[in-house]
Amino acid sequence: MTGTNTYTAADLQYVIGEVWGPMVNDAYFAKTVFANWFLDLSELLAAQGGDILHIADIYTNPLTSAAKSAASEVTLVSPATAEVQLAVNTHRHVAFVLEDLEMANLTKSFNITQKLFAQAGKVVADDLEDALAALWSGLGQSIGDTGTVVEDKEIRQTIEALEDNDTPMEDVAWFIHPTVFWHQIMNIARYYDAQQAGWTGKSTPIMSGNFGDFDTSRGLKGVLYGRPVFSSTNVVGALQTYRNMLAHKDAFAFATKGDNRVRLQSEYKLENLGQLFVADSRYGVIENYDTHACLLNANTTDISS
Repeated sequence: MTGTNTYTAADLQYVIGEVWGPMVNDAYFAKTVFANWFLDLSELLAAQGGDILHIADIYTNPLTSAAKSAASEVTLVSPATAEVQLAVNTHRHVAFVLEDLEMANLTKSFNITQKLFAQAGKVVADDLEDALAALWSGLGQSIGDTGTVVEDKEIRQTIEALEDNDTPMEDVAWFIHPTVFWHQIMNIARYYDAQQAGWTGKSTPIMSGNFGDFDTSRGLKGVLYGRPVFSSTNVVGALQTYRNMLAHKDAFAFATKGDNRVRLQSEYKLENLGQLFVADSRYGVIENYDTHACLLNANTTDISS
């Protein structure tokens, strides 16, 4: 016979213990790839001060040659110089106060103060990544559109666009959204099928062949046609299109104020009877060499066949 008056959890709620483990589920962010790749001019501003950095430009109007005729003077040229202006005019921050009572009551094993402070720094660092990724909108070269599913031909066309402008290809890298990398690029048979690619003795996907070794600690997915592939969710996705890029190190430039890209500060606030924590970053970004980067548009949902 089944008992009908057994204890329930509700009956025992004041004698059933609860355990708080020592771990905290952290928030995760995309690896820093844009700021680690592109031209960092922070030291120039730090040495001289100011909020605008003028970058001299002699590539927009380059020197030109002329034919030399016998017994004639040389032809003189004087193309006008230009400039790129990098303004450090963005200031982003995360701030919070933990008052004395709450600080005293916090479970010590969580180290929640340090974890919140670290998260604040990552949020601000991610702002700079977003700003650099958003420079796609000024690029004059692009391959594909909203309906494009990236195939090998788009990859090769993007490389060609840079080589047609004599871009130094040894300092060029891909910036690809993870969806495009895994759904489209890694679904191109010639990239993973050893037989199609012509590698003898290989029957496994070419993670250590054409794509090279992965390095997830810095967002590196390997090497494609000799160029490193960085994957980041900070690659802009809007209007059903991911704005992937192939770019030279000097295509974009940025500068930050201070000794570090992200500044972490804390002080006691008597008026709040609590500790104030602030993470902030002061920076500016600019497109530096338009011809040395190319946009690779890709549909946000389609998978290549």
